[in-house]
Amino acid sequence: MLDMGVLYKMKITDMAMIAMIILLPSSVLLDTSQKNSVQAQNYKERYTNILRVAVEDASNALLYREYSQELVGDQYTKKHYLDIDLNLEYALDRYYETMFMNLNIEGNKIEQQNFKIHNPVKIVTGFDGYHVHTWENVQTPLGYSEMMEIWLPKKPYSHYDQNSNLIINFTLSDFIYVYDVVTGEWIEGYRNEIFNEYPHCRVFEPHIFDLLRRQTIVQMIQDDLERYTIKYNYIAKQYNLGYIFTMPMIKEDEWQNTIEGISFISFIQGLPVKGFDNLVINTYGFGGARISKQSYYYGNIIDDARYYHIEGCFEDVSARFNSRKDAAKEGYYPCVNCKP
Repeated sequence: MLDMGVLYKMKITDMAMIAMIILLPSSVLLDTSQKNSVQAQNYKERYTNILRVAVEDASNALLYREYSQELVGDQYTKKHYLDIDLNLEYALDRYYETMFMNLNIEGNKIEQQNFKIHNPVKIVTGFDGYHVHTWENVQTPLGYSEMMEIWLPKKPYSHYDQNSNLIINFTLSDFIYVYDVVTGEWIEGYRNEIFNEYPHCRVFEPHIFDLLRRQTIVQMIQDDLERYTIKYNYIAKQYNLGYIFTMPMIKEDEWQNTIEGISFISFIQGLPVKGFDNLVINTYGFGGARISKQSYYYGNIIDDARYYHIEGCFEDVSARFNSRKDAAKEGYYPCVNCKP
C-alpha cells in the first residue's frame, strides 16, 4: 500500500521542480539585466573620467609656449597673472589626442569623427573673455557649404549698468575695463581705482561688484551654451544625426569654478557605446589651468603710518606691490592684523 506521506512529499518535490522551471528563465533575465545595468554605469563613469583627464590636459596646454612649458605668475605683472594669450589650437589638439588615446580610437578616423559630432560645444574661459568652439556651416573656396569646427571670436564678460550709463567689461580678477556712454571714453583699472572715479556707482562696492562679476560671467556662458546647442540641432538635422542635443544640467559650484581661473570646458551628448544598443553618453568636464598665481600686497596710510596688507584686509588702499620687499622699500610696514 502506498504511503500517503511519501506521496505528499513527492507532490511537494514536483511542485518545487515546476516552480524552478517556471521562475528560472525570469531570474536569469533579471540577473542579466542587472549585470547590463552595472556595466552601463561603469561605461558612463569611464567616459566621464576620460573626459575630465582630457580637459585637464587641454587646459594646461592653453598656457603652453614653445620657449617654456611652465609659466610663472611673476612673469605677468602688467595687469594680472592671467593676462596672457591662450594657445587655443594647441589645447584643442591635446584634448582630442587624450580622448582618442583613452578611447582606443587613435587610428580610426571614422570613430574619431563620430566622437566629434557628439561633442557639439567646447568653451574656454580666459582672463578678459571667453571663446566658444562649435560647429558651423562654412562656405568653402569652391562655393559650397561644409560643416566645420571653428573657434568663434572672443566675447568679453560685459555688463551694462543703466543707472550710471557704464559698460563694464569684467575679468577673472578685480581689474576691469569701463566705457562711459556719456563721455565716450574708456578707462581701465582695479575696482577700487574705478570706484574713486565713480563714487556714486554702487556696482563698484566690493560685495556688489564680486557678486555681479560672477553672475555676469556664468550667465553669459550659460546663454551661449544654450544658444549654440540649439543652433547645432539645426546642423545635426541636415546631416541626419538622429539625436536632439539639449542644455546639460551642471552644478552651481562647477559653474563658479569657471571664474576662478582659466578653464577648458567640454560637453558630450548622445555618444553611442559599442555593444549597447540603447546606451548613449551624456557628460561634461571642467579643467582648470595650473599656473603659479602672483600674490599682491596692498598699502594704505593710517594716522600718517604706512602699512601693507594681503588682499581683502582693507578696502581703502593707495598702493599695490608685487612683493613684501617692494612694500618695505617704499616705507610700508606689515599689518598686525592680516600679517602678510
